[in-house]
Amino acid sequence: MNILLVNPNDLYGRRYVILPNLGLGYIAAALESSGHKVEIWDELKKNENLNRFKTKISKLKYAFDLIGFYFASSYYSSVYQYSQLVKDINDKIIIVVGGPHPTVEPLGTLKDIRNIDFAIIGEGEEAFPELIEAIERGGKFEGIYNLAWRQNGRIIVNERKFLDDLDKISMPAWHLLKPDTYPLAPNTVFIKKKRLAPVVLTRGCPFGCNFCAASTISGREVRRRDLKNVIEEIFLLKLKYNVEEIHIMDDAFTVDKDYVKLFCNMLIEEKMGITWACPSGVRLDTLDKKLIQLMEGSGCYSISVGIESGVQRILDFMKRNTSIEKIKEKIDLVKKFLQYVSLDFLLWDIQEKLLWI
Repeated sequence: MNILLVNPNDLYGRRYVILPNLGLGYIAAALESSGHKVEIWDELKKNENLNRFKTKISKLKYAFDLIGFYFASSYYSSVYQYSQLVKDINDKIIIVVGGPHPTVEPLGTLKDIRNIDFAIIGEGEEAFPELIEAIERGGKFEGIYNLAWRQNGRIIVNERKFLDDLDKISMPAWHLLKPDTYPLAPNTVFIKKKRLAPVVLTRGCPFGCNFCAASTISGREVRRRDLKNVIEEIFLLKLKYNVEEIHIMDDAFTVDKDYVKLFCNMLIEEKMGITWACPSGVRLDTLDKKLIQLMEGSGCYSISVGIESGVQRILDFMKRNTSIEKIKEKIDLVKKFLQYVSLDFLLWDIQEKLLWI
């Protein structure tokens, strides 16, 4: 099949984070490995409006058999309008969505947006190629894990599973994501180097904070990539795409201290010359002095931490499993080595306030 994967633009103009979409990159790599022709359009990067997208699709209305949309909840209106536009132009094009929103709410996704034909729930590196194979063979979807689909007016949500071995899947299709073509825009408030790329080393989060969907989306078990594979990816990004900084997007990167220490030592030994940050956040209670020193020595200059509340009763209600005293202790420790942390929070806090004024 000829497949187009789309990162939709936010139709309300909210463009805070402009980075290569790793989810689409992983899916594209899996589809190419299965023999399909794939393109990625990042409408957010180009700041394309709906009319521009309509013009492009109208010219190519017979070029694609299937279009897949990345779907975060904040993109609900975008996905709704993009999918309607595609079906108006060519209703033979199959529309598939994947991402956080359909993962958490697969039934509601297909119920509310009738133009969506299939939804991928969670990890799609196996499910997406299997879905296309089933379509080509006449449409038997019952045995495909992580798939929501329609049958005779009913919405069916298949059983879900997580990938056991992350090293069995290909690294993202960086030749389609093209990180060197992205604007010099930060993921948080600032960056240290000019060209950056996101990287995921682990999937899963073992914690049970009741306000967070991380474990729902990626599972409670933390699964890790072989660090040789990770270093190979970083070398590729550096040598081929001039990437000077990586942002680790894991939900629970520092849970396994030995894994983080090995990663830091490999960066030092390989003399990567790469700076790195953890903008997705780390738990303060997983940090200690030796670990922070090693992280800083290997190029880490910034981490985000989730404090959520300064009231112990609220922290307990959210099942954060921490204390105000522990938060203060760890923040003081981190600030001794990663001075950008406090500045990051100050600027982010000011930015958030300005956005609401």
